[in-house]
Amino acid sequence: MPTSSDKTRKELIWERQERAERPAASACTRISAALLFGLAGLLRPFGRLRIGILHHQTMGRFYGNTEYFLRLRKFSPSRGREIVRLVAGDRPVNSQILKMIRRRVKVISSNRIRRLLEDIRNFTPDHFIWIDLGCTGWLRGAEWSQPGPQLSFTSEEHERGQALLRELGVPEGGAYVCIFAKDRGYSDNPDTPPDPDSYWGTKDFRNCDIKGYIAAAEYLAERGIRVLRMGVHTPAELLPAGLHPNIVDYTGVVRPTLSDPDFADTYLQATCKFFVGTGSGIYILSSMFGVPVAYANMLPYGECGRMPHDIVIFKNSRYKRSGELIPYRHMIARGVDSDWLTLDELEKLDADGVEFLENTPDEILALVREMNERLDGEWQPESDDDMLQSRFIEISPARHFDGSGFPGRVGALFLRDHRELI
Repeated sequence: MPTSSDKTRKELIWERQERAERPAASACTRISAALLFGLAGLLRPFGRLRIGILHHQTMGRFYGNTEYFLRLRKFSPSRGREIVRLVAGDRPVNSQILKMIRRRVKVISSNRIRRLLEDIRNFTPDHFIWIDLGCTGWLRGAEWSQPGPQLSFTSEEHERGQALLRELGVPEGGAYVCIFAKDRGYSDNPDTPPDPDSYWGTKDFRNCDIKGYIAAAEYLAERGIRVLRMGVHTPAELLPAGLHPNIVDYTGVVRPTLSDPDFADTYLQATCKFFVGTGSGIYILSSMFGVPVAYANMLPYGECGRMPHDIVIFKNSRYKRSGELIPYRHMIARGVDSDWLTLDELEKLDADGVEFLENTPDEILALVREMNERLDGEWQPESDDDMLQSRFIEISPARHFDGSGFPGRVGALFLRDHRELI
């Protein structure tokens, strides 16, 4: 598994937070640890006991980190026999994904056992028994791309999914696209939404307005492609009335009526033509199944997709007082360069008079048109597109840890329109 030397900034922040929050081990924890490691010793003739504690209550880490673990097992199998057990709590953010994981690995679901094992791991973080589930799979190069998706639907689930698509107006064999915009009520854990009036509720750098995606949705709808607005929470506002009938507010209208929304969320995002979204963890529910992702409103400037078929456009930065746009290399030099921004960094940028601008409807439309045309084999590049792409990659810090380069690509029209910022 990856070490701290090849983890992303966000992953290192998570690791530091977990280590900083570790309380002193109680006598019960110490005794439990001795019993657990004793059991591991007894089992050693049959295989090495390995335990992974799933991030079952946060979508991005539950989807990405678990999928990366499964892909890495296929990419680099253990040399010896292992007895692998994953542990989750009683209320995962997506019960369908947990069901699919169980088909690949033994999973124990128990809040009590999970808490006990967390206490033991906090006491013995470097013991070989623990599986490192702290990596999302981003920037993992061949470890992520070569094994391919590790979870799959049964034939019965495909039948359920196709029936759901028919109910949503998608004809058999028809194409549909999922879209998502993170509003201030969104959380990777639907059970613990943020305070919409808190700093992270109002100033999260990933927040954006769904109305900015409507022109792109209309473009797809006019071409006979059904568009489903995704999400797992009650949105701040429903889609406006009067849109093309091919546009469906799934999260605002349909999802609350479903008896098994976790299955619907998973099937829809796993089988769509492509997903249009932001850096919130929900996008991984598509990416982990090999679905291309068109990322809008992305920050920081190290964000770059996961696969060659992914396309990214960024929020631009400007000085509030003058309205002057700030070149990407200047923002990268200021630390807006990886996969996360901390509260301190955001407050410092705000104090320095820097603000982030959401992508315009035209920019998102161009992103979606490019993705759709590339997938259909109809994309016509311009003569300087490769040069602009290369210029951005030169200043970007994003590279796979295995040295295989920049994962995705930046939107062509976005770079043409903002070439002075590269």
